[in-house]
Amino acid sequence: MYLLNFTGMFKKVFLLFLAFSIFAFSSCGFEDEYSGDSPSSRPPLNVVSEEESGDNNSDSWLDEIEGFNYNQRDFIIVTTDGEYFEAEGGSSLIEKAVFNRNDAIETKFNVKLDIRVTTDDEIIQNGIPAIKRGERYADLIVASANTLASLAEAECLTNLNTLPFFDKTAEYMNGELVSSSEINGKLYLLFGSLAQTEYSAWCVFYNDEIAKKTGIDPFSLYKEGKWDWKAFLEFSDYASKYAENGFLSVAEDDDFLNALWATTGNKFFGECSNTALSLPTVENGKEILSSIRKIIKSEAFGKEHGVSALEAFADGKSAMLLCRRNAVYQICESGIEWSAVPMPKMDGESNHYSYVDGEAFATAVPSCVSDSDFVGRILNALCISTEKTVTKGIGLNELYYYWSDNETALQMEETKKNLHLDIGLVYSSAFKDIAAVTTENIKTAFNAGISPFQFYHSTKNQFLLCAEKYFG
Repeated sequence: MYLLNFTGMFKKVFLLFLAFSIFAFSSCGFEDEYSGDSPSSRPPLNVVSEEESGDNNSDSWLDEIEGFNYNQRDFIIVTTDGEYFEAEGGSSLIEKAVFNRNDAIETKFNVKLDIRVTTDDEIIQNGIPAIKRGERYADLIVASANTLASLAEAECLTNLNTLPFFDKTAEYMNGELVSSSEINGKLYLLFGSLAQTEYSAWCVFYNDEIAKKTGIDPFSLYKEGKWDWKAFLEFSDYASKYAENGFLSVAEDDDFLNALWATTGNKFFGECSNTALSLPTVENGKEILSSIRKIIKSEAFGKEHGVSALEAFADGKSAMLLCRRNAVYQICESGIEWSAVPMPKMDGESNHYSYVDGEAFATAVPSCVSDSDFVGRILNALCISTEKTVTKGIGLNELYYYWSDNETALQMEETKKNLHLDIGLVYSSAFKDIAAVTTENIKTAFNAGISPFQFYHSTKNQFLLCAEKYFG
C-alpha cells in the first residue's frame, strides 16, 4: 500500500494544509474498473483514530429536510458497489462516513436501508424481467451507466423528475451533470456525488522520470494553457526514446475513439434537456476526425489495452496512460513516480473536457415503484447526506493515504474539473437506433475518411421513432 510516512504534528499540519487547499474544490470517489468481472472494488479502507478522522457523526445536514416515520420499512438499494453503500460501523474514514450517513437516514425516516450487492449481469438478467413483471426488485439501483442504459431501453426506469421530494435544482446536486443527462424533460440516470461520477473522469497519468528525461512536463504545459493534442503527440514522440511506447489507453479501439471525440466538447444532441432529440451534426466533424486519426495512428501509441495497459504503465514501460481517474490507487501501489494532468484539449483555442463515459456509476429508480413519495424522500436524503459526509470522508482518505505532496493533490483536483457527459454516448451502449446516428456513424466516417453526419439512410427513420418512443 502506498502510504505517507508522516508522524506526529508534522502530519497533522500537512493534512490541514492540503485539506484547506483541496476542499475548496468538489468531491471525489472510488471505483476500480480494471479488476476483471468482480464487482467494483475500492482502495484499502484504512483504520485511523477519531482525532484524525474528524467528526462525521452530526446529522445536521439532514435538518433542512422534513422527516417521516416509515415504521422500520425496508428501502432496497441494489448496487454493484458494496463498499460505497454497505458499512457496519467500521473504523476507516470511508466506512465511518458511510455508516453515519446510513444511520442518520434510518433515524430520520425510521427506515432500514437494505443494501444488496450484486453484478451488472445480474441486474440485466434478473432485474429487467422482475421489473417488467411489476415486482419490487429495488427502490434504488446504483450501477454503471451502461447497465442502467440497458434498463432504460427496456423501459424499466422511472423519470426522476416525476418523483416527489426529489429536487434536481438543489445546491447539493451537480446541475451541469443533471442537465447533460436529461432529454426533453426525461431524467432516467442521476450522475453526481451519490455515484461519485467525477472519480470516473478520464485523465492522463504520466511517468515523472521519463518526463524529466525529455525536459517536458505536461502539467506545466497545462497550467500555461498549452496542453493540447499537438503538445501531447510531441511529448509522446520524445518519451518513446526512453520507454517502449509514448502512451497507452485502457480503452479498446471504438471506446478510445469516443473518448478522443469527447475532448472536442461536442455533444451529439447538443443541449437537449428540454428539447426533443434531433439528428446530430457537427460542421467541422471531418477536421476533428482527421486530428483524432493522427493520435490513433501515432507510432508512439502502444498496443496494450485494459489491465495490460495499466500494468505496462505501472512497470514503467509507457510514458503516459490515458484512462479513468479511478486507476490512481493501482498506480500508487506500483511505486513509480507519477503525475497526472487533464485530457488534452483539441487545439490551443478550445477548452479542456474531462470525459465521463458509460463505465461511470449512476443512480436510477425502477419503473415499478409503488410509493413514489417514499422513494423520493429517501433518494433526496441520500443525495444531500452523501455530499455532506461521504464525499468528505473520501477526500480525507485520499489526502491522508495517497497524495505524496500538495502538487499531486492539486493535480488530481484538476482532473475532476470540466466534466463532460454526453448522454448520446451513454445511451448508445444500449439503444442501437441512437448508436446508429452517433457512435456507429463516427466509426464509419473515421474508417472511411469521410465527413460524419452526412449519411443516415434508413437509420434516420429508425432513430426518430426511437427518440419519440423513449423521449418524446
